[in-house]
Amino acid sequence: MNDGFLSRQKIDTLMAWFTQNGGTIHPAVEIASSELNGHFLRTRRDHTLIPGSRVVDCPHNLTISVMDMDWAYDSWPDDFKLQWRRSPEVLTRFFLMEQFLKKEESFWWPYFQMLPQPHQLHLLNTPMWYEESDCIWIKGTNLDGSRTSRQAVWRHEYDSSIALLNQVDKSRSSKLHLYEWFISEHDPDAATKISILKRWTEDNSVMFPVLLSVFDLANHHPSAKVSWEWSASCCSFITDQEISGDAEILNNYGFKGNEERE
Repeated sequence: MNDGFLSRQKIDTLMAWFTQNGGTIHPAVEIASSELNGHFLRTRRDHTLIPGSRVVDCPHNLTISVMDMDWAYDSWPDDFKLQWRRSPEVLTRFFLMEQFLKKEESFWWPYFQMLPQPHQLHLLNTPMWYEESDCIWIKGTNLDGSRTSRQAVWRHEYDSSIALLNQVDKSRSSKLHLYEWFISEHDPDAATKISILKRWTEDNSVMFPVLLSVFDLANHHPSAKVSWEWSASCCSFITDQEISGDAEILNNYGFKGNEERE
């Protein structure tokens, strides 16, 4: 079974899951795959997207954030929830890890299998995941310092969290690499390809990130002209420019400085 067939299977599984759960994708848009870009969005041959076209509508039930994990939240010890009450992204990463380890039993598996996998972090091609031989070229720069400090922060988050979780469930094994992986998939400052909205809790006390399934398939480009609309039912990805047939559809989450491109 070749890689192209496996990729097509994953795409078909994702689209079935997405549409069956209320998601929509523009009829002129398809999910494509290449060695260079991985999975991405593009217009179908002989089709054109005009400005104002809704590329993807992602319903709230297919977004992932700290607001969508009530049952997991109830299973966590109070000390763990209290420690990270002001850092909901940490809670979300542990939820993502627990779901990933369930594989096909997880509701989110069709989505997870489309992401670069934990053993493929180097494919993100960002300083945080450079091979050691490549790190030589950034040694002594602000990128190197920021990379090291972030790794220390992530290690502290993970170690302190596991210590608290193990108080009620000692079966948890160390999976720092999964924690780092989901940072790459869940933190727009840590990856080059991610679609994140920052939302406030209902009492406006803390801002939290929201991961948007299928949005993530659109690669980032700083000149892409797009709009994101958040309604009572879904979040919509809208192109504000014409996109010709067989062209890649790009997203734009704003400018990032060198220190943030990790």
